[in-house]
Amino acid sequence: MFHQLKHKAMTTIYLKNEKYQWVPIEYENIGDIKESLSKNNITIGDRASIGDGASIGDGASIGGDASIGDGASIGDGASIGGDASIGDGASIGDGVKLPTGFYISGSKHSVTYVGEGKVSIGCHTKEIDWFKENYESLGNTESYSEGEIKEYYGYILLAEMFYKNLK
Repeated sequence: MFHQLKHKAMTTIYLKNEKYQWVPIEYENIGDIKESLSKNNITIGDRASIGDGASIGDGASIGGDASIGDGASIGDGASIGGDASIGDGASIGDGVKLPTGFYISGSKHSVTYVGEGKVSIGCHTKEIDWFKENYESLGNTESYSEGEIKEYYGYILLAEMFYKNLK
């Protein structure tokens, strides 16, 4: 009987070298590159997944069960909470602290709590207070119905409660 061995696909991530240049690191299991991660003061929690082509800056911290998408970029010193999900190609800047947030698929646009008191609705990322003051005019600009404006105001208030509970 012939058994074909299945090889796990290699994943490539990018880390900075001593000259602060991005260099590719290939691995099958995240444990295989613990030494490289340690040299860069990078912490990756248990069961976290890092997508192919992702880059992770010096001193970054990625919580357990977090998911970093293909080609995503995590800046120097950034902190990604456990269970957080960073999409393919997303970019998290240097020093950003991103707790576990939330994502809502609204009737017109998605709503995402992006950390530090900010929310993204569609392509607009602003502080929660800005959305509270401007939700009606923004809704009208985006051709929302009266019901949709109320719907998104509810999401803004939910984001505010979420943010206050993080403090």
